Amino acid sequence: MFKLLGSILVVIIFSLLIWQRFDVPPSLEAMVTAVEGSSTYEIGDDLKRGIIISTQEEYLLVQLGDAYQLALDRRTQVELEDLTLGEPTIRLQKGRIQITSSGSPIWITTNQSESTLAGGTATLVNYDFLEEVHIIPLEGSIQVHIKKTGEYLSTPVPIGVHEGYDVSYERIDPTLDSESTRPFYVWVEQMIQ
Repeated sequence: MFKLLGSILVVIIFSLLIWQRFDVPPSLEAMVTAVEGSSTYEIGDDLKRGIIISTQEEYLLVQLGDAYQLALDRRTQVELEDLTLGEPTIRLQKGRIQITSSGSPIWITTNQSESTLAGGTATLVNYDFLEEVHIIPLEGSIQVHIKKTGEYLSTPVPIGVHEGYDVSYERIDPTLDSESTRPFYVWVEQMIQ
């Protein structure tokens, strides 16, 4: 009797494991499509969910499925947290990115903010050493959720989120055409055309 119950239990467990394996939602393909500078990444590199992408002295362009392009500036670190179709999430750990969405939402998280870009282009900068994140819509608007305060903002204007002990935000006037940032944006514009 116990052998029969044990056998049934093993069959049920294996059936559930097999069912779960085939019930995984579809995910986006992530691939390096352009590199500028000396890099450990090469064009065509396949990137998987959970990978941390770190740039040193190079620019990197990553295609996420058909709907998103993610450009990384020098000294930037992001994690591909979730590549599930319909709800991709990128975690910006430090540095500067530019993200373009062709209409499907993508989430960009930091320690205290969660930004959703549903269409258009935005740049985000995580000054991790200052505990400051700049969220800058370039085309369209971006929805920002401040985790600690629970506030939701839909903003067509740039804001800075202070992520220190007292979480706050304010409208900012960023300089995207400075001597240090101009080369990145020029490169991205050339690659995305």
